[in-house]
Amino acid sequence: MDNVTKLPGPSSSTFPPNKIPSWSRLANICELCIILFDLILGSLIINIVSRHPMFHKNLLNLMQNLGFSWVVAIIGRCMVTIGIIIYPQGLGSPELFITTWPLIYAEGVRIAASVSAISTLFCVILERILATIQLQSYEKQRNVPFVAFCIAYAWISGGVAVFMVFSTEINLFVLSIFGAFGAIVVILMFLYLDRINRQRYRDAMRGVVNYTLSQRFQLSENIRSSTILKRFLMVTECAFFFIFGVMGYDSFLAVDRMHVFVTRTVFNMTICFMSLFGLLVAVYSTVFWRREFLRLLRNLFSCRCHSPLEKPKLFYSRHNTVHFADSQYDTRKVPHGNRSHLRNGDGKLMAFSQEEEREITLYFGLVLVSTKINRAVFAKHLLGLARQLSQARLVWRQLSHFSLIRATRNIPQEVRDSPDPTDSMLASSMTLFFVANALIEFVAWIADAKLIAQDAGRWFRYSLFCWIAALITGIIKCVRRIHNEDFEKTKGDQLQLVAYVADLLPALNALPVIRFPVLRRKSLVTSKLTQFQSAFLSLVASAIGFYRLF
Repeated sequence: MDNVTKLPGPSSSTFPPNKIPSWSRLANICELCIILFDLILGSLIINIVSRHPMFHKNLLNLMQNLGFSWVVAIIGRCMVTIGIIIYPQGLGSPELFITTWPLIYAEGVRIAASVSAISTLFCVILERILATIQLQSYEKQRNVPFVAFCIAYAWISGGVAVFMVFSTEINLFVLSIFGAFGAIVVILMFLYLDRINRQRYRDAMRGVVNYTLSQRFQLSENIRSSTILKRFLMVTECAFFFIFGVMGYDSFLAVDRMHVFVTRTVFNMTICFMSLFGLLVAVYSTVFWRREFLRLLRNLFSCRCHSPLEKPKLFYSRHNTVHFADSQYDTRKVPHGNRSHLRNGDGKLMAFSQEEEREITLYFGLVLVSTKINRAVFAKHLLGLARQLSQARLVWRQLSHFSLIRATRNIPQEVRDSPDPTDSMLASSMTLFFVANALIEFVAWIADAKLIAQDAGRWFRYSLFCWIAALITGIIKCVRRIHNEDFEKTKGDQLQLVAYVADLLPALNALPVIRFPVLRRKSLVTSKLTQFQSAFLSLVASAIGFYRLF
């Protein structure tokens, strides 16, 4: 691995683990913040382009693959940056690309997605060539085999690139030369196609050529797509040209530790800034996309600052008809905070921070009180206050995902070393359910903010399933401990079991197919829990969690 990306010559020294610059962690944290901002705005733009397409169907599919590749590459870089922050020894790799285990896997995903994006740009040029040549019939074509071939070619190219970079089959200096040459070729080909289409338009306006209605439609689509893509391709290809230049510099001239760190930082930040700048240039090429982007951007930064009377449903989409009493547990499903079982798998669950337990208890207390107030307007205001409190917790919960994911890294070793592997396995299963819950809820959260074209209510229900699975696992673990150990020594588990059951019943009540047997008029019937009953059970669970802090 030491000679993966270097030409013969002076050897590059590495960062010894104890001599990593003190400012490197701060630089990586700043880079992570920029990457996350890049990902949010980029996802917003991709959402606009997908929901309001202005391309031919074949070109739209290729652009969607380009957007997907970009998102995967940014997420891969985000994971690498997080890994470097957690494991600073990853900076000791002298290569431009991280080769330190386990960051090499995330780096491989990033390289594959980046090469896939570059290959997709070349496929876009091929698609535009077909649209220019087949002017008569292309307007009605939906060439699925061609699109499938292009997408397969792009990702296979990414896989081959990962193999060649990490197996010393190619030198970065040689790759940078071919990459820069390819960027120039793509720009020249696109400009030539744009010139042909505009010349055809001028000929049609002068009456030199008479086009059919289908030809005129396709010609207008070619010119419109060219107008949108021209600046985008110019920005991205210039960025690729600069990136390949950095790769050549790294493989030929970078021979000391400072050069390694600065080159790597410039390389990564160029990818982030230039890719986002290219997307902004593309979306600002049309008036409609620009207005839609500004509108969604205002909605994003307003961050649900609406009064409860204006928008009472905050946590599920307008297509979701579930009543608040049945869906309120979407806001409480993902536990976070300093949970001890997420750090060492010892089974000590529900270790909320004092501030969060106070917020949870206050939230369900407000919901409970609102059900017993006769004044409808005041009760509605209390519910609105509770929803705003829960919305704030929902936003802050997104910051705990990194610690949740980090908690899973030692699960196999903890299960092997535990004196009670079954108990440790149950605790680890809860951790995995919580991680899945957090990731799914994040998707639901950004879908509810209209950043992606998904049904937020459906994703919140998926998150609810993970929450229910975690509670059932916790109940099994508590029952097993109470059964196997001395009854007097398991008072904490007994109290925790009550909290789990009190949390599980309202969660099951949120499922549309679940009903509970109740005695009504001396006959046993099945019914949903009332809002008061659901809030009371959740308040009991929250109060137990708050009590266990002291």
